[in-house]
Amino acid sequence: MACHFDKINTEEGYWLLRQKAAVLHTGKLPLS
Repeated sequence: MACHFDKINTEEGYWLLRQKAAVLHTGKLPLS
């Protein structure tokens, strides 16, 4: 169970970092 939750948290964190990076570069949220 713990490993499953860790996997979800890691994937969510990865996409959140991608979103934040996109915001820093474009100044707005990505449409994708």
